[in-house]
Amino acid sequence: SLSVARGAWGWVRAYFRRSSSTASREADCLRMPRVDIEYIMGRFIGYVVSNKMQKTIVVQIPYMWRHPKYERWVNRRTRVFAHDEYELCGVGDLVKLRQSRPLSKNKSHVVDVILRKEDGSEPPSPFPNV
Repeated sequence: SLSVARGAWGWVRAYFRRSSSTASREADCLRMPRVDIEYIMGRFIGYVVSNKMQKTIVVQIPYMWRHPKYERWVNRRTRVFAHDEYELCGVGDLVKLRQSRPLSKNKSHVVDVILRKEDGSEPPSPFPNV
C-alpha cells in the first residue's frame, strides 16, 4: 500500500529499497492483479448505434475492464457489425447477437432477437431468424 506522505515518487524509492531476490520478484508477480473483463448486459447484448447500411447494423457492446495497475474498473465498449436480414432494428434498440460464419470483411454476427425497442413498441415475436 502506498502512503501519501511519501510524495509523488516515494513509491519508486520504496520499491527499489525492497529485496531484489528472485523469490521476492516471483511473489510480486503472484500478487499482481488479474486483468478482468465483465460484460454489463451479456457477452453479445448491446445497443444499435447505426442502421444506415443495407441489412447491416452497428451494435455497441458495453463492458467493464479492470485496470491491472490501478485496480479500478473502467467502462469500455466495442462496436460490432451485425447482419439484420429483414431490417427490423432501429437506432437505440437493445439486441442480442449470435456469432456466425464471416458474412463480409467486418461482419460475423447475426441479430438473434430484439430485446427492447427504443420507441417502446413490442419487438417482433417470434423474431424471424435467417
